[in-house]
Parts: sequence; C-alpha cells; structure tokens
Amino acid sequence: MMGCRFQISKLVFARSFLPRAVLFLLALIPVTNFLAGAGTQTFELKGRIELPDGRIETRVRPRVFLQAIRTIFYDQTEASRDWTFRFKGLEAGKYTIFAIAPDLGSLKKTVVIGESQADALGRIAITLTLLSSGVTSTEVSAVTLAIPKDATREYRKALDSLGKQDREAAIRHLEEAVKLAPQFADAWNRLGTISYKAQEYSKAERYFREAMEQDPTSYAPLVNLGAALLSQDKLHDALTVNLEAVDRQPDDPLAHAQLGGTYVALGKLDQAEHHLRTAKMRDEKHFSNPQLMLARIYVLRENYSAVIAELEEFLRLHPDYPESGKLQEVIEATRQRIQCPAESRKTGP
Repeated sequence: MMGCRFQISKLVFARSFLPRAVLFLLALIPVTNFLAGAGTQTFELKGRIELPDGRIETRVRPRVFLQAIRTIFYDQTEASRDWTFRFKGLEAGKYTIFAIAPDLGSLKKTVVIGESQADALGRIAITLTLLSSGVTSTEVSAVTLAIPKDATREYRKALDSLGKQDREAAIRHLEEAVKLAPQFADAWNRLGTISYKAQEYSKAERYFREAMEQDPTSYAPLVNLGAALLSQDKLHDALTVNLEAVDRQPDDPLAHAQLGGTYVALGKLDQAEHHLRTAKMRDEKHFSNPQLMLARIYVLRENYSAVIAELEEFLRLHPDYPESGKLQEVIEATRQRIQCPAESRKTGP
C-alpha cells in the first residue's frame, strides 16, 4: 500500500500522520463566511410565502427583509396579494431573509445566491414556509413608539443608502437619527452592524451596547454583541452574552452558532458540538457555516468519518464555494487516513 502512504505524506508534508495531519486538516478547513461565486453577474430572487398547511391569507400582506452577510446591502419589500415577492440586482453571496405575516407566523433563514442556484436568466426561486413560533405580532416596544418622525425619516434614508451600498451616506443618516433620538436602539444597532462588517469590532461593540442600554428588550443588538465579543476573543464576555441570546431565542440558529463557536474557542467541544448541531438543524445553510466548525471538532477528536460527512454536506449545500478544491483535498486525505491507518503513521519521504 505504498501509494496510499505516499499520497498522504505528500499532502501533509509530515513525518507521521498524527498529530501533524490533524494540524494540516485544521489549517485547510476554513470557518469564515464567503461570497459564493462573486463576480459581475447579478441575480433575481423570486419567492413565495405560505403557511405550514400551504395556505395563504389574502387579508394579510407579509413583509420580506433581505440583508447581505458580507456587505452592508439591505432591502425590504411587501409581498403581493398572492404572497409572492422578488428582489432584483443581487450580487452572489449569502443573505439572511426574514418574512413576517403579522399574527400568522414568521421565518428567518439563510439563502445562497449564485450560479448553481439560478436558471439561465439568473433567477432563483424559493418558497418560505412560515413558522407559528417566533415573532408573529406587530407590537413594538415603547422605546420604538417614542421615536420622533424626523429621526425615523433619517433611519429610512439610511436603509435606502444601504440598499445602494453607500456606506458613508448610511452612517451619516444613522448618526443624525441617534442625534435626534438618542433612544433609537435600531439605529444604534445598524451603526454596529456597519462597523462589524468593516471589521471594526471594538466600535461595533460600543454601538451594540448603546442599543441595549436604550432598549434592553431588543434582541438584535444582544446577539450582535455576542458576535463582536467573539471576534475580539473576549471569550468569557462572549459566553455570557451568547448564553443569554440562546436563552431568549432558543430557535435562533445564529445564537446557537455563536455559542458553539465560543465553546470551541474555550476548548469545550461537547458543548460546542451540541449548539453547532442545533444551529445546523435550525438552518442547514446558515451563514456561520456550522458544518465547517463541526468538521474541525471531529478532526480534533480523530472522528474522520464525521469529518467527511460534514464536509460533503457543506459542499452539497454550497456548490459555489470558492475553496471547494481545498475541501476536496481534505476529504481525500481523510479517506486515505481511514483506509490506511497504519501506513499513514509511517515516516514519509
């Protein structure tokens, strides 16, 4: 079985497969988000909303919100009477889509925009089945109701600027909004997300904390704060915040993914696995890439069959992933580790 041993040695540049091969696999498995098939082509997202039994309620017009993961892009629309909607001119990448029909249901999930999902005209069709749990009411907090109209007007201008990916204009309008209404938690949170996407994590943390100070009942800045803390390796603070986020919204895959990532960083792999698997169950395409984080856990545990399963699932769900060749290399090396356990530990050439 010399061929088996040679191929592994060539891949890992190691005198023995363990532990150097484990380090190699960990180095190859990325955990960051990505722009799937990023390029000049734009796409159209066409969607249909329905209730769990397939019905629609023509008396209600659901609203749909779309936000890019890696960029500041944001857009929203009202579904038509037949509960269909569309977004045009979308760049390839991952997006969070949120649909709500007041008092009927809501749904938040990740959608991937790219060539593999589109038809020849660049159109991508999805169906959103609302869940009865989660946000289903039009009720808003007393803080939100107290926002003056001129501040709300600035906030809407900021959202329009985000749709045009005009960062400077969006920040200008948001800063004016919080100047007019310092209690405007949503505006503080938006400033935080803009800073976070620019990798200005310390500034993002300050904005999210301000949003929470102004409206302690608001969930978005809480879970966003957990991400900002984790990105700064403030692990104990991140653990506290992400535990609270999971407690407040146990169905949110983002909260579970961030808590799982925090546990990975703390070396608590059993807890990490539980929350990452929960995130995947809630949203298998979630932008946090739970399969990649799970694969890293299974590498550390030397559970190579599980590594392969997670990576293959990830590639099936994300066929436009730009580093798919690297992940295929990991899968092949891992398969050879399983097939040739004794040879793979020998000294390579």
